[in-house]
Amino acid sequence: MKKSFILNICFVFGLSVLAEAKITPTQLRCEYLENPPVVDVVSPRLSWVNISEKGDRGQVQTAWEIRVAGTKEKLLQNSADLWSSGKVVSIQSVNIYYGGKPLLSRQDCWWQVRTWDNKGQVSTWSDPAFWSMGLLKPEEWKAQWIGAPWQGEEALPKSPRGTPISQQPMPPPAPMLRKSFAINKEVASARAYVTGLGFFELYLNGKKVSEDVLVPNLTAYGKRPGLENNYISLPDNFK
Repeated sequence: MKKSFILNICFVFGLSVLAEAKITPTQLRCEYLENPPVVDVVSPRLSWVNISEKGDRGQVQTAWEIRVAGTKEKLLQNSADLWSSGKVVSIQSVNIYYGGKPLLSRQDCWWQVRTWDNKGQVSTWSDPAFWSMGLLKPEEWKAQWIGAPWQGEEALPKSPRGTPISQQPMPPPAPMLRKSFAINKEVASARAYVTGLGFFELYLNGKKVSEDVLVPNLTAYGKRPGLENNYISLPDNFK
């Protein structure tokens, strides 16, 4: 009887060790961003990084499962009201397209992922991550354009062709546009949707909102002839 008891204990312990997954999903990203407050695509791409245990070689993800909810509370209560992918056999962990209910403008999304290792053991759910939808339709922009009073539609006088950049007149300095408003009740959360016809920074009560710089984002790697004639102090040497 004593020998049987010892064997039973060893057998149960062995099962508990095998049941522990050797990988953990971390560094969750949505559209390559960590917890982005604004996403403007209807099927965002989700990614993560699997971390294996120290000293464990040849480890690989064999399957994944994603769940998405409208609030953090629902997510942690296993109530994935937006998307529950179920187990998907795949080694892919980058740019998994969201496949749940159609997302709406301004909608918040909380998500988690868990993965299976090369022994078929599942990890615990990752820490919660977040993204929020932006304005998806042009007609949802209700604000009016604002600008500095001295800025008209007329371009600055152009210098004769061939004038060195250092001798060309510089455009006026960037203006500061200020608006005051009062809130008569407590605010749980607020979000501003802002864009511009040039780079801008948004401040509230003297403090910068978000850590973004040089927004809205711009990618212009094509050949752009005539830059020097449009008060852009950059050589046109893009390849």
